[in-house]
Amino acid sequence: MRNARGNAAVLLLAVLLAFGGGLLASLVQTDFGNVDVGQVRFAAADGRIVNARLYRPVAATADAPAPAVLAVHGYINSEGTQAPYAIELARRGYVVVGPSPVASAASTAWRTFARSPSSTSIRWCSRATPWVAGPR
Repeated sequence: MRNARGNAAVLLLAVLLAFGGGLLASLVQTDFGNVDVGQVRFAAADGRIVNARLYRPVAATADAPAPAVLAVHGYINSEGTQAPYAIELARRGYVVVGPSPVASAASTAWRTFARSPSSTSIRWCSRATPWVAGPR
């Protein structure tokens, strides 16, 4: 009986630590609610789909746009590779687009990015996001 209670307590502690760790990681990733992190998908010039992670400071709005940074990872990675840098840049007031250009994650646009690694994301960012500062 006593052993069963001890096992249940350890299990409960493990579950609480797992959920608490996940909550803490989420809060750190979003700078405790000051950064909106989400996934976006857009079509490249040739129609292939580009999957990207978007980090937007909540202070960046259509009335107060922020500069944008394109964080492109290297080969055989995903858009999450740039997450630590993107989170820090978003905390400092930049909108960060982290595309997955090499057919990793949900992108199919690796050939488009191989020819022009940034133009598709920059074009999407400047046209589709009113909270990014710069030419339209």
